[in-house]
Amino acid sequence: MKIMMLSDNIASENSYMIIQKNDVIIIDPGFNGEAILKIIDDKELTILSVLLTHGHYDHIRDLRVLKDKGTYPLYIHELEQDFLLNNNLNGSRYFNGNFTLKKDQSVLTYKDNDVLSFNEISLQVFHTPGHTKGSSCFLLKNNLFSGDTLFSDSIGRSDLETGSMKDLKKSLQRLSDKISNEVMVFPGHNEQSLMSSIKKSNRIFMNFTGFNK
Repeated sequence: MKIMMLSDNIASENSYMIIQKNDVIIIDPGFNGEAILKIIDDKELTILSVLLTHGHYDHIRDLRVLKDKGTYPLYIHELEQDFLLNNNLNGSRYFNGNFTLKKDQSVLTYKDNDVLSFNEISLQVFHTPGHTKGSSCFLLKNNLFSGDTLFSDSIGRSDLETGSMKDLKKSLQRLSDKISNEVMVFPGHNEQSLMSSIKKSNRIFMNFTGFNK
């Protein structure tokens, strides 16, 4: 299994490709659709699924680029399907953009503690509301795809539609309690980092979870 991170875009948004043999799972295609498409074509990969940590425009925009690469399910948290249909919720206006979901796109939902399995790959869902109401993280062995909930040096903002600082603090505490120090955190923006490093150097996270005491 190989994890590829793509982030060459104006928003420093990270997209991820989990590659197993000739299959790929894509997390948050966002602003990296063309690069993802090239890798798929070059390596002759088959998309098993696309997973969304949340429904913001910078994480969903390039679903349209991948729309003709076969038939595959798109997953989003059950509370956040409306982000795929509402530009006010997904924040496309902040990028002078517009999002339209492919009419025949299969959209499935997940909820907290679900295990999403695709051939030999299984990811556990951690519902971590706060950045948005449906924001979630995916745990794959010792790898956590944290979306915009947790970054290496900061945390997600909570002042956009459906955001909540109260919920975000609870979500961060849960990650602190449940995710081991050996887990590599792959965030929605900026660099990856071990959980142990985040607990030692991410001061906002430390303030919210008691690691500064």
